Amino acid sequence: MQGIQHSPKQKLSRHPRHVLHRLSRGTADLIDILMSTILIAGILTAVFAAAGTYKQIRRTSLDRTATKIASTDIENVRKLIFTDVSVGTTQLSAAEYPDLSKLPTSVPATRTVAYYVPPSCNLACGNQDAKNVSVVVNWTEKGLARQITLETIIYKYGVIKK
Repeated sequence: MQGIQHSPKQKLSRHPRHVLHRLSRGTADLIDILMSTILIAGILTAVFAAAGTYKQIRRTSLDRTATKIASTDIENVRKLIFTDVSVGTTQLSAAEYPDLSKLPTSVPATRTVAYYVPPSCNLACGNQDAKNVSVVVNWTEKGLARQITLETIIYKYGVIKK
């Protein structure tokens, strides 16, 4: 005796486990896709955050290097005798300040010394016993000009107390 032939529709209705398995497999595929998307988004977020942090750390490092160059030069000038500090502009050399080579596409750093003129005064009442020292360190990074400027006033008779 031959077995009774059932249509595919009848087989599914006869075995509900097959229907549940198919439904659960489709749901599992959807969950797998969602989890993969979330995982990829998390990884991309971490990569972009790390890249932004690297940029910030590099910029801070370059600022720190430029500040170190400028402050070292100002301290060197402060150690000099007042009459040895010439009025005018001087270019800082890489031989004297090796950190200049750490700055990308560095424009020459300069020190400018001028007689101190108080803000409430004009050039005629400048003080011959005080000099304004300004050190400027420039560099260009990725087409953007960057600059650190430090200034101090040195006096003929040392530090003036008020």
